[in-house]
Formats: sequence, C-alpha cells, structure tokens
Amino acid sequence: MKNPTPLIRRITLVKDLLMTTLRSPSSDLIKGKSSEYVTTAESLVLSGLIGIDIVIIQAFIPLRAVDLAGTISLLAFAVAIPLLAISIFLNQFIWGAGYQPRSFIKYNLLKVTGAFATFIGLNATFWYTSWIIGVVFLICEAIGSIIAMITIINVFDEVHKDGKNGEQTGMNN
Repeated sequence: MKNPTPLIRRITLVKDLLMTTLRSPSSDLIKGKSSEYVTTAESLVLSGLIGIDIVIIQAFIPLRAVDLAGTISLLAFAVAIPLLAISIFLNQFIWGAGYQPRSFIKYNLLKVTGAFATFIGLNATFWYTSWIIGVVFLICEAIGSIIAMITIINVFDEVHKDGKNGEQTGMNN
C-alpha cells in the first residue's frame, strides 16, 4: 500500500509510540528537554500520585468496616504506593546518576501500573461515596485519557516527522 489511510497511519503511530515508550527513556520523546528536567518532572508526578494515595488511605484508616468499593480502593492503593515509590527511586538514583539500564520496559511497566492502580483506587473511592459520583469520575477519567492519548499521538507525529526530515530529535539518538 503506497499511501496508507489516515486511520492506518494513526494506528501505526500509536504502535510506534507504545513500542518506543516501552523501549526507551521518556526523555527520548521530548524534544529539547534535558534528561535532568524529565527525571525531575517524572519524579514530581509520581510523588503527587503517592501523596493522593496516602491522603485517601488516611481517610479510610479510622473506618473499621468498608464495603467492596472501599476494599478495592485500599487494595489499589496498596499496589500503587510501592510501585510508584520504586519508580521514584529508579528515577532519582539510577537515571539521575547517569546510568542507562539495558531495558526500560520493566521501569515503564512499574510507572504505568502504579498510575493505573492510583486511578482505580480513586475511582473506587468515589464509588464508595456514591455510585453516581463514581460513574461521573469514570467518564471524566476516560475523556481525559482519550484527550491525553490524542495529544501524545500528535506530539509523537511531530517528532516522527522531524526525524524523517533529518532534524536532530531524541528519536534519532
């Protein structure tokens, strides 16, 4: 096929984005940003997620009996906190020191799983309060995720085009 359809082109870009994200540090996707900036930004985001988890867990601790939504929330936070903490450790002490691991797949899997567990915990917390609030949060979460993916695809598309034109980008390093 000489000229792929826009849908095929987008699907290919998403596949390339996912594979590049899993195989390389996230600084490779950001043009003109230093590794130190990206490491600091990622650590701040991961720390913020841990902070949210801890604040919500503190609200559940005094409760002796929680229903299914509360249990799911606590379980999700119990998964998220260690994964996010390990991600921060790797960010600061491994990549911050300039070491490059052989594979970024495991590290990115830690970050994604920790963030996903936090969002599950947040949704379950809202569901614990009211199922209507849980549904509204889930819808907003889905819309936000779709917008984020579209934005990432557009940024990746620009980086990909710059790389094809021979310009120096993180993708070519």
